[in-house]
Amino acid sequence: LVFSKSYPRRISETLDFRGLAKLLLIVAAMIDPRWGVRYQELQRRGIDVFFVLDTSRSMLAEDVKPDRLDRAKQYIEDVLETLGGDRVGLVTVAGDPSVTVPLTLDYSAMRLALDETGISSGRRGGSLIGDGIREATDAFADELEDHKAIIVLSDGDDMDSYPIEAAAAAAKRGIRVYTVGIGNAMDGARIPVMSDGQKTWLT
Repeated sequence: LVFSKSYPRRISETLDFRGLAKLLLIVAAMIDPRWGVRYQELQRRGIDVFFVLDTSRSMLAEDVKPDRLDRAKQYIEDVLETLGGDRVGLVTVAGDPSVTVPLTLDYSAMRLALDETGISSGRRGGSLIGDGIREATDAFADELEDHKAIIVLSDGDDMDSYPIEAAAAAAKRGIRVYTVGIGNAMDGARIPVMSDGQKTWLT
């Protein structure tokens, strides 16, 4: 058998090459090279949302369970679950509208106010949705004509408060108005009242 004198040298050269390659890969990993990636910090602007909640007596109707008012409040709760970094406020309206919750990031305060919201017993009856929209429009804190919305939740029984005109005026200020109808528009329902501890219905 004849052994080449260069054979051990070739093995040594191969081992040196592999070691060098591994070292280069380790160094490259430590450098953490990146190609085609550019980082840019973006500022996210939240939106301001006012909920206009109808609290007139007709919202006690039970054509949706448990009743129209509680269903509307649950819809607001569902929206709150999807928001993050957005300010919310609450306007309640039956006769005279009222800003129950000014714009806030405190969703817990909003939920507490919803829990305490009931049917209005003000001196003026009926639903004045147009007045509620105007109240919410005026309650926005700044004059920027963007990133604002009003969500109206009502059974739609308005008492000549011109809600369409109120929504148009809000739109001119860059405020989007959305409506959510509560109740069965086809069949309707009687309005329950308690008399001497028993439930009766308005005729």
